[in-house]
Amino acid sequence: MAGVVIPLFPLDHVLMPGIGLPLRIFEPRYRELLADVTGEGGDRRFGVVSVIEGSEVGNVALVGDAPSTATVGTIAEILEVEPFTDGTSAVLTVGSSRFVVEEEADLGKPYLMARVRMLDEPIGVVPPGLAESARASAMAYNQLIARLTRREAEIEPYPRDPVSLSYRLANDAPLPRADRQRLLEIESADERLRSLARILGRELILLRETRSIAVSPAVLREVLGLN
Repeated sequence: MAGVVIPLFPLDHVLMPGIGLPLRIFEPRYRELLADVTGEGGDRRFGVVSVIEGSEVGNVALVGDAPSTATVGTIAEILEVEPFTDGTSAVLTVGSSRFVVEEEADLGKPYLMARVRMLDEPIGVVPPGLAESARASAMAYNQLIARLTRREAEIEPYPRDPVSLSYRLANDAPLPRADRQRLLEIESADERLRSLARILGRELILLRETRSIAVSPAVLREVLGLN
């Protein structure tokens, strides 16, 4: 597909297609971004890219010769905007298409803009039982986590479509951000599901045998849905 120019919103987060993302917009440059994409002629979307260097939202400075954000991101489609009297806004978005950044576009805006190429979503060849195995491992993992933490397991039904399933599992898997980014960058659903089946199987065995999780406390809080 031909390249298009879109605004970019760097985050300490990897947005997967089909996954919701609530945001609080407070920085002046991102207030302007929001006004631009929701105003007259705006298409109510922007690109989300994961921060590689640093942890602040909006960190898009260059580090040496490499940009501080990932080159593969996801379009965030705006569903709702709730403005507040202090000028900030609560925004509900959902991930749609993946893209790869081809080059920065200097259009005189205070926020980053880039020419991007939208990526296709090939399914690939999904072996019989692969999706079911990955889905079953994810459910077993979440149920075991719930028992260990004395929390009720509330699991939304997993999608049947291999592409949607691969992104839902990638979003829910107990992984640090860098590994989640690698899953986003995998070309096809079958490859992503193969990786996830291995990851989830490994984590489930680890959890059953040691009652521990080999990830950081921050990732554990995310998996458990704790603030």
